[in-house]
Amino acid sequence: MSQQQKNWFEHLNRFYCKNRTIILILSDCILINLAIIVTFLIRFGGFPSHNFIAFQNMFFFIGIIRISCFYYFGLYSRQLIMNLELFYDTFISVTSGTVLVLAVTFINRSFAFPRSVTMISWFLNIVLIFFFRYIIIRLERKNLKKINVLIIGYNSDSENISNELQKQEEQFDLKGFISNKEKSHEKYLGDISCLKSVLKKEQINLIIITARELDNSGILNLLFYCENNGIELKIIPNLYEILIGKSNIVSFVSYPLIEPTKKSDVNRMNYIKRILDFLISVVILFVLTPLLLILVILIKFDSKGPVLFLQRRIGLDGAEFVIFKFRSMVNDAEKHTGPVMASENDKRITRLGKFIRKYRFDELPQLFNVLMGDMSIVGPRPERNEFVKEFSAEIEGYTRRFAVRPGITGLAQVVSGYDLGAENKLRYDLAYINGWDFFLDFKIMIETLKVIIFKKGAC
Repeated sequence: MSQQQKNWFEHLNRFYCKNRTIILILSDCILINLAIIVTFLIRFGGFPSHNFIAFQNMFFFIGIIRISCFYYFGLYSRQLIMNLELFYDTFISVTSGTVLVLAVTFINRSFAFPRSVTMISWFLNIVLIFFFRYIIIRLERKNLKKINVLIIGYNSDSENISNELQKQEEQFDLKGFISNKEKSHEKYLGDISCLKSVLKKEQINLIIITARELDNSGILNLLFYCENNGIELKIIPNLYEILIGKSNIVSFVSYPLIEPTKKSDVNRMNYIKRILDFLISVVILFVLTPLLLILVILIKFDSKGPVLFLQRRIGLDGAEFVIFKFRSMVNDAEKHTGPVMASENDKRITRLGKFIRKYRFDELPQLFNVLMGDMSIVGPRPERNEFVKEFSAEIEGYTRRFAVRPGITGLAQVVSGYDLGAENKLRYDLAYINGWDFFLDFKIMIETLKVIIFKKGAC
């Protein structure tokens, strides 16, 4: 290969890496429609105008539905594995998309779009998408650098994983072990105190913990370090963690390992929530417009000062934004005290402020924050920078809550009141982030309504 060809190939590879997701989405759109076109040829031997026009009217929605399912189930992840797991992800993605397409065609009364075409194209989609992903992974693996692996702890599991990694030496490079116990192994790199220096020196991409030589605090610190530095972390679960069934256990080189929530999973969560948040906030604002206008008038007549209270808060990825609230306190409430956390019987609250805080009406302008993309309907409540600095210094892992957009309401707010401490709020926030799904958001929204109706909690 000439130097010019090498330069061209490197340029092409950089372009692909930078635009990988977009390229895959466009390729999937072609394959999705190709499967339907081939299905028409199989089913009818041609393109009956009445049926094909129904497809042309639906093809945009079919593409959106299927691509969304592919994204949700991780088919655009760089961590796909070439085995039954890849086939399973493809099967679930295509099947979910097919069910939704059938639902849309039924609701839209697109009966001219034959159900037989949908079902045959379901099979073709599985075949086409699976083999396309298989080829893509093969090509990516040839151009990817080896994954540098570090094992923390030394026992029989460490030896077995080491042997399995050596069988896949084209993909993995085991740099060695870190352990406080075993120091005679040829790949021994030091004890736990050397961990961070080893991570930097050996440019580790993947850490596998096989023995609990780190305490809970040490594992938590390591998890946050890995997330901030793009290092993957996997842990061999003990029997207790398996039995309680709360761990995200995945198969890796024939071993069941705990895989803490990845950034890619959180990114997917933010992507899906953003779409839902926008739609929900538009509907709520439309319904509550008369109430918002009434509150604007009442606040203006109740006390001196602006209708809206604006304040800087910390949101997604630690970025500052301006939060909107209906003013429920006297104007310049912190003029003499400086930043102070609100309390349930705060004397700075106005007469009308007590009412709108009781029914959470003061939070309604944050729906505009949701529309702007600064907030979500459900999520950890946003804090002020002064308190974020204080809590980040005092509470381990506090910055983890900034992995998602802050919410108008959240898990911590529907289970307790104003007196819930920052550390306990963080526990609820982390539980929400790690356990998020559509149903959890729905449940929190329902519980928020209960809090408002029965006048308890602190949403």
